[in-house]
Amino acid sequence: MKAGYLLAVVGILAGSPYATAQTPTPAQTGGQYRVSQCLVTLIDEVEVPAREPGIITELSVKEGMRVKKGQQLGQVNDRDTQSRLKAAKSDLEISKAQAENEASVMAAEATVGVATAEYEKSRSINATESGAVSNFELERLRLTAVRSGYQAEVAKLEQLVAKLTWNVRAAQVESVENELLRRKIAAPLDGVLIRKYRDVGEWVNAGDPVCRVVRMDRLRVEGMVFAKHVSRAEIKGRPVSVEVNWSEVETPHSTASSPTPAPWSTAADTTSSSPNSITHRSTESGRCVRVWMLK
Repeated sequence: MKAGYLLAVVGILAGSPYATAQTPTPAQTGGQYRVSQCLVTLIDEVEVPAREPGIITELSVKEGMRVKKGQQLGQVNDRDTQSRLKAAKSDLEISKAQAENEASVMAAEATVGVATAEYEKSRSINATESGAVSNFELERLRLTAVRSGYQAEVAKLEQLVAKLTWNVRAAQVESVENELLRRKIAAPLDGVLIRKYRDVGEWVNAGDPVCRVVRMDRLRVEGMVFAKHVSRAEIKGRPVSVEVNWSEVETPHSTASSPTPAPWSTAADTTSSSPNSITHRSTESGRCVRVWMLK
């Protein structure tokens, strides 16, 4: 069975409180250093929270199951949100119909044309035959034409407001849809669900943890040695291998970039051809392993 690849690093201690008599001394064999009692730890672990308050109506998970990033793990009650979404979509359709209807603008503009033509016709008649149309009637026709012009402007403004309202209703629909998404409990990364804190029927507030997911294909190995045994230059870029249950998992190289005199490590990338390979059986968090710094 093909083992995963693991990048492990042993940090150098120089005058730090961690450099005690219990710090393991590396054993040297043919230019290779063995550092025992290195610890495998997690890099990525997430407490998956509820993002909206409510009662959990679905939680189809169990401890130990593998999950994919974005996979739905549970559901917070969304009946009220679904109802609000229906109402918001109905309002959106009404606003769309009002915004696309230009009948009121067209009618107002037609009224302007008729009123203006009637006023101009009366003026023309009076110019040909003085007094045929009274001054009072001419003034009434003039004011009617002016008023119809203003009414046309009001109709245009109302249509503009209808279009803006359409945009507002669309944003409201999007907001409710986003809330529906927040009521779904989803895995934030690929990994293993190791703890379930809540169950169906329980109330949660926004931010309450529902379960815990850890990433198992990327781990860290931590170890410590005295600077008097191995220099930083001897570690940086040096190939290493890690013994897991005393079977070797080889790695490309190590790094030594931490400026602080404390225990430290770098990330561990692991890959495997099978989900049941040594990567997941033997490199779980909390396990002690050995690190060999190779030539």
